[in-house]
Amino acid sequence: MSAAGSHGAGPGTAQHVRVRFEPTAVSAGARAGLVPRSGACAAPLPAWHPAQVIILGGYTEEQQGQPPQQPHPQQEASTVPAAGAAPAPGSAGAAPPRRAPTIEAWTYSGEGGGRWSAVEYAPGPVPQPRLTAQAAVLGGGLWLVGGWDPSAPPDGANPTAAFLNDVWRLDLRTWAWQQVEVVPEPGGEPLPRISRFAMAPLPPAAGSSSGCSSGSSSGSSSCGSLLIHTHRCGESVMVLHCFDGAAGGEGSAAQPARAVLRRVPVRGAAADPPSPPSRGLHSLTLAAAAPGSGTGSASAALYVYGGAPQSGSMYNDLWRLDLETGGWSWVQLDPAGAAPHARCSHVAGAAGSSSGTGSSSGSSSGSGRYLVVAGGSYYSQPGRLQPLDDVAVYDTQSNAWLEVEVEGPAPSPRNASIMVPLQPQPLAAVGDSSAANRFLLHGGWRPFVETYNDSYIVTVSEV
Repeated sequence: MSAAGSHGAGPGTAQHVRVRFEPTAVSAGARAGLVPRSGACAAPLPAWHPAQVIILGGYTEEQQGQPPQQPHPQQEASTVPAAGAAPAPGSAGAAPPRRAPTIEAWTYSGEGGGRWSAVEYAPGPVPQPRLTAQAAVLGGGLWLVGGWDPSAPPDGANPTAAFLNDVWRLDLRTWAWQQVEVVPEPGGEPLPRISRFAMAPLPPAAGSSSGCSSGSSSGSSSCGSLLIHTHRCGESVMVLHCFDGAAGGEGSAAQPARAVLRRVPVRGAAADPPSPPSRGLHSLTLAAAAPGSGTGSASAALYVYGGAPQSGSMYNDLWRLDLETGGWSWVQLDPAGAAPHARCSHVAGAAGSSSGTGSSSGSSSGSGRYLVVAGGSYYSQPGRLQPLDDVAVYDTQSNAWLEVEVEGPAPSPRNASIMVPLQPQPLAAVGDSSAANRFLLHGGWRPFVETYNDSYIVTVSEV
């Protein structure tokens, strides 16, 4: 991958950030049975879990497939080869790959050079296949929200049936799925059918300030809140308050997992535009708040970058959602430095410490100083997706895009991959006394060319 961005950091700020790529899970058998996929969702696993990352869903591509070729769901209809068309040059009439959505899950462990292992679900109900869904770990479960199942049979009575509005919880100890009842707030509307949206866990203080108490769900205990941002979000955002089920005991019945859906008003810092324009396939990342940006939950903020409107060019704008106790507000940012190319279907994460001292903190905590953006795609001409292989880094404390030094065998251009934070580790072993954040990057799609199943450790450090 190439670097994006330029100088522009403020005093006392690292002028460069180094991003190093290292292939992982490359030994024989390290990915046995794991087929290439794009559009999956993934999350870091809790520290007590033997694995580090879980990936599930997505759109798989198997080379040994024999059925007639199905176009990738993101492929324009005008680019689908006509029936009976001659094989592409050099294909020698080879059978086309089999492509289909999936709900299978795999876990990644970094021990021994990295290894992927298939998850065997417990007997019982399982969600239908899907891609462009979102997932996050809260408490002892993985919460799966929405998505798109292009294999769903046509429904004349409901033409949007392939777009999903269900919520499921996967128990990370037993691998048992449970469909979650989602209860709208009084007078509210149910969860709409959503795909290509963005979702992020909220810090505990922000979840509480968004208006749901721990006693809102019939005895179940609160395990956290998820902020959902879709193309329909304008003057409000959706917050899903999640409640782990309670085990039954003597004299008490078991309580299933539940969720309460609220729409939280969000004011704009300026009259025009008050909030991000409608978009999908964007990133929503919890990272460090700007200095002096507010109170209450101001140690963390949410950052929206890029994405695609329903028609027109991709975005390269950057927005910050401040999570003050007195009310949430959008701020459109105008960073110093050269902005990255517009894109959608990229990956993003938070790295580094908010203090800039070099100490490291977990990205999932929201204290990461740097917003790291990688890959994605844009329209090089109408209907033609051009994948990107660059890396851009935004400094939340100086409001600047930084210069990036890229090292190692970087991934090829792609979109619709996953990038998940790993536990940070000191870099003394490689001659650096600072600390860094690490991510696992996996899979993705080069439009109309190839779907990937390679994996990389991405290490981000100050220079």
